Amino acid sequence: MHILIINSSILLMLKHQKISSTIQDQLSVQSLQDGQLRSIVNHQHMGVILQKKYYAEYIGPGAAIGGHLDMECVNIYVLGEVEYDVPENNEKRYGAFQKRIKNIEQLQEICEISSPIYRGIAVLEMLIQQFSLEEIQRVPNNLLAMLVGVVPATIAAAWQKLLAKQGNVEGSPSIQLSGMPLNNVISFQI
Repeated sequence: MHILIINSSILLMLKHQKISSTIQDQLSVQSLQDGQLRSIVNHQHMGVILQKKYYAEYIGPGAAIGGHLDMECVNIYVLGEVEYDVPENNEKRYGAFQKRIKNIEQLQEICEISSPIYRGIAVLEMLIQQFSLEEIQRVPNNLLAMLVGVVPATIAAAWQKLLAKQGNVEGSPSIQLSGMPLNNVISFQI
């Protein structure tokens, strides 16, 4: 079994192999498009946001990634220290697909909220339940907006409302424009 561990700067491939590659070399958009189905190891506090051409998807622990599912991926944003493996049998593949479907359904429920500001707040609350507030604040607003079909300014307003509700207004992130360098983005392709 191969397990890939990702953080913001290196990729480790375990199975008695030396650490010799960067994330860009091993787990890139191209590697998600190579047809190999992978799954995120089922531990809390890890996940990725996959940016597609017109939208983004959150992929959480245990969910399938790659294969035919992510051929249109243009960016990968890592949350936490992510580990991947290759599901070895039909039961593990089925479980990974079920978790991916659950992630999609969770975002679909948020997208059905009619108010854009409440969609923005709901996606922030969903991610903050799984990751630290500080980590989610580092995610670019344009990427968060693509998860739920709103504009980045709506996410900025959602942050202000959410943090005001929590009594933490000074920690509000500013609007982040696309095209800015992103610390946790693994690769980018147009």
